Amino acid sequence: MTINQAATQLDPTSSAPIKFTVVFSEPVTGFNNNETDLSGSTAGGSLMSNVYDSGDHKTYEVRVNNMTTAGDVIAKLNSGTATDSAGNGNAASTSTDNKVAWQPASGNTSPDVTIESPAFGMVYAKGSSAINPLTVKAHFVDPDNGPWTYTINWDDNGAVSTGSATPSSATFQGTHSYTAAGVYTINVCVKDATGANGCSSVWIVVYDASAGFVTGGGWIDVPAGSYTANPTLKGRANFGFNSQYKKNAIVPTGETEFNFQVGNMNFHSTAYTWLVVSGYKAQYKGTGTINGSGNYDFTLTAYDGDISGGGGVGKFRIRITGANNGNAVIFDNNISKPTDMDLADPEAISGGSIVIHKA
Repeated sequence: MTINQAATQLDPTSSAPIKFTVVFSEPVTGFNNNETDLSGSTAGGSLMSNVYDSGDHKTYEVRVNNMTTAGDVIAKLNSGTATDSAGNGNAASTSTDNKVAWQPASGNTSPDVTIESPAFGMVYAKGSSAINPLTVKAHFVDPDNGPWTYTINWDDNGAVSTGSATPSSATFQGTHSYTAAGVYTINVCVKDATGANGCSSVWIVVYDASAGFVTGGGWIDVPAGSYTANPTLKGRANFGFNSQYKKNAIVPTGETEFNFQVGNMNFHSTAYTWLVVSGYKAQYKGTGTINGSGNYDFTLTAYDGDISGGGGVGKFRIRITGANNGNAVIFDNNISKPTDMDLADPEAISGGSIVIHKA
């Protein structure tokens, strides 16, 4: 798999977005907004990436936004960013020219974008009126170089909304209907007349209460670095869980227990927030306690190896954070990977089973 600056991309440039072309050797899925690795860039700002599928699911265009000061924009893809039909993750990208110099117009200020609604992490039922369509409302501030235009990338098969955002500080909005369960990263960008743009991002969760439920029980071999209180600890951890939507429920129910004996850590769930099931993948979020006390958030990702694309082996990952401690990570058995369901790269279980049950 390769990523290089697009054939039409000027280098250096003062006009955003900066475009890269990604070519996989076969059709893939799961390559979404903000999943391109831009950590090697020297351009200032919280860089964001929008992904556009050419239609063959092999060739994609990545458009990078939100640069605020001059420097290089360097793009790469880490291993496991996308998967083929058999559930195999991609290898890390190779490149011949994956760097573009960003040189903004002298003295120009990039737009500062604020998303007013929806709130980050909002959860919606598939088919509900709130997402048919969903309305995203935003405003921006920019003291110079109008007029301005906005772009909303909905992270849903290349769907995009565009329009005029003039004048500065004006509120604008766009709508899009979501028909499939998933976790979506919506990027909202405003571009000024010099080519600079500013962006903001929001996640939403769409769940399908009729899609099924997930159960699991067994153990994993926890790698060193997973338990932040003592990163040297490793060894067996037992897990057991179930998560499902009962009839007419809008919040899933079930129980999750995770016991890392070496670290004397026993996590037990107290409530669930949402559940998403998609093919061989399931992910749900909730709260719980450790050793019977405290208040912790958790996200559990599970893959059923026996479903098409699952790769033949069940996989499990749990990320536990301190709800009252700045969301500091307490435990994560793949701490270096994103928590997005498609990119979470859960660990193969050492024993037991994970089963996604169809409704």
